[in-house]
Amino acid sequence: MSNRITMQDVAKRVGCSKNAVSLALRNSPQIGAATRKRIQELAKKMGYRPNPMVSALMAQNASRVSKSSAGTVIGFLTHWPEMKNNGRQHPNTIQFFAGMQRRAEELGYRVEEFSTWAGHFTPKRLHQVLMTRGIHGLVLATQECHEEFQKLPREHYIAAGSCPELTECGVSCAITDCFGNLVMAMKKLEFLGYRRPGLVISHFLDHHTNFQYRGGYDASAGTSSRMTGLPIHYVSRPDPRTSLRQWVEANRPDVVLGHFTTLQMLREIGFSIPGDLGFAILDRHHAHKGIAGFDSRLDLLGEACIDLITSRLNRNEFGPPKNARTIVVHGEWIDGASLPARLPGTPTGV
Repeated sequence: MSNRITMQDVAKRVGCSKNAVSLALRNSPQIGAATRKRIQELAKKMGYRPNPMVSALMAQNASRVSKSSAGTVIGFLTHWPEMKNNGRQHPNTIQFFAGMQRRAEELGYRVEEFSTWAGHFTPKRLHQVLMTRGIHGLVLATQECHEEFQKLPREHYIAAGSCPELTECGVSCAITDCFGNLVMAMKKLEFLGYRRPGLVISHFLDHHTNFQYRGGYDASAGTSSRMTGLPIHYVSRPDPRTSLRQWVEANRPDVVLGHFTTLQMLREIGFSIPGDLGFAILDRHHAHKGIAGFDSRLDLLGEACIDLITSRLNRNEFGPPKNARTIVVHGEWIDGASLPARLPGTPTGV
């Protein structure tokens, strides 16, 4: 005969219904915070453990209910100005949003944008709208969105984002494997015959990615017997083209890793790609025809954000998680004409 402590045992000890215990153990805001805490502490003291078979069945049933519920929405919280070519219209955002939509539809949800720019929603009004429509899941598009999100009563919401900084604020994230992508890119460059790779990034991107690009570059250059590490060039203002030319002339790279704006500047200051320099892009998408580099698969980041939210929605785990989770998405290398194989001993065109 099993001595397993059941939910009914906990309910009898507390003096409440089994359903109330179930909601409290799933941290549902339908049960008051003080009562939730009391039930959770007593269940732990009694040695209650959920039945894994029952938990799996409940998650499956919750998924079925969500698929049959019309109008079930996950919010996409944005904070971009209303102007042409704003963040919402950037190819990276479009790819990210497409992944969110695809995954949400598979699970019976849909994604709807809510802008916090220029007073579209005060925190009070946004909370009212979201609660009226039963929206508890939010994907945060930017760090600024998180600042607006912090003004909401967080115990009602489940949030996810794609900014590494958000994990420090108790928000689960899906992030690009910038370190791993850079390491794989350096191996690809070495295989193709490049020996003096140079990395060009902005200080903002360096911090935004928790220094992963820098770390991947330094680790690869420092352990390779055939490649020479160069000083990383940080895009400077107010004259980024002049400083970029000076860096190239001083360090003589045979290939540059950077973003599309770096490629544009190299061409504008007179360097032929790939005649003078090979080029590998760090965030390739479908519009970058003929450019070699990593597709960061931002659509998969969008899918992962939806998974982070819906898994907790199915368990009624509202509010900040006890431990924020991070899902790392690996990129996909795409060959291109900007990075042909280099014959050994071929000098740079600089």
